[in-house]
Amino acid sequence: MIDLGLRVYREPASISDEHIAGLRAYGYGDREIADVVGIVALNILTGAFNLVAGVKPDEPDR
Repeated sequence: MIDLGLRVYREPASISDEHIAGLRAYGYGDREIADVVGIVALNILTGAFNLVAGVKPDEPDR
């Protein structure tokens, strides 16, 4: 599952039916696979948006 998340981030076009079948063989369902893809994609989207918008992280409370 970690490999899937990294592939979605680094090279999403490389994800094949065989990768998905391998995850299913380990007991992961479509919902769990879709959750990982969605979470990684959302983080990519919000990261890009924040860079373009110039959003800076909050300073930690001291």
